[in-house]
Amino acid sequence: MMNEDIIERKALKFGIVANLLMAIAGWVTYYFSNSDAMLLDGNFSLISALATFGAIIIGKKKHTRTSLFPFGKYVFESFFVFFKGILIFGITIVAVVQSCIKIINYFNGEAITPIVIHSILYYTVVIAIISFGIAYYYKNQNQKIGLNSPILSVETKSSVIDGFLTVGIGVSLLLVSLISEDSVLSFLKYIGDSIIVLIMGVVLINTPIKIIKDAFIELGGGVLQDKKSYDKIEKIISENLPSIYNEHQNYISKLGSNYFVALYVSTSEKNINVNELLQTRTKISAALAPSFPTHNIEIIIND
Repeated sequence: MMNEDIIERKALKFGIVANLLMAIAGWVTYYFSNSDAMLLDGNFSLISALATFGAIIIGKKKHTRTSLFPFGKYVFESFFVFFKGILIFGITIVAVVQSCIKIINYFNGEAITPIVIHSILYYTVVIAIISFGIAYYYKNQNQKIGLNSPILSVETKSSVIDGFLTVGIGVSLLLVSLISEDSVLSFLKYIGDSIIVLIMGVVLINTPIKIIKDAFIELGGGVLQDKKSYDKIEKIISENLPSIYNEHQNYISKLGSNYFVALYVSTSEKNINVNELLQTRTKISAALAPSFPTHNIEIIIND
């Protein structure tokens, strides 16, 4: 468990540095290019860096058990994921609204400064490499710990969104630069970036919505949404449950990186050996440990 925490914190610290560099690059490029899309990119990276500081603090405290949090403070992991989803959703919506305003103002005759393309092209190549590189790094580190870090999972998705936004903006603006001033498409030289942000926002908005939905279900004590993990836990239970428990029903949920399993069993036996029941719980817990190192399991006897 401690090794998992070290891997997670190391990955997050690396991500903070990368996101701060991308934020600075975005603002500098915005200054030279007059592209709102670059400002969006820079702000997105800054918020990712600041939020990751919080994630590191949560990672250090999540296993702490107190009288107030007897099962640990894993709820803060789920809250972080929920909060990060809200941030990504909010940034995307604000960007879409700002783009719509700029497009409307242009067609209403307001003077718009044309976009300077060259600095954006350099920015696109560098930031795309960093974004997809860090997304791969996050995913790779999470795979080392069995994909048990919800924080690394949401950071991976966040970096992928950042990467696609950057690539989409860069490629599209490159095409815009090829348009001549007397072309019917010359308006793209002024609002091309806003149109791109609008399209990318619509395409990518589903990702933060899913992040928010899954985190909300976790916070509400809902059933585990990851079908692959759910099926794996059910299989482990079935393989290790004694045959005397002829019927059983599982309630499997997840809060942050902690899994909770409530196993409701029925038996025709009139006398139940409590020690055997405890041994069964220990056996199932040991079988779960390699894939789900942080978990709680309870066995409940149905009448």
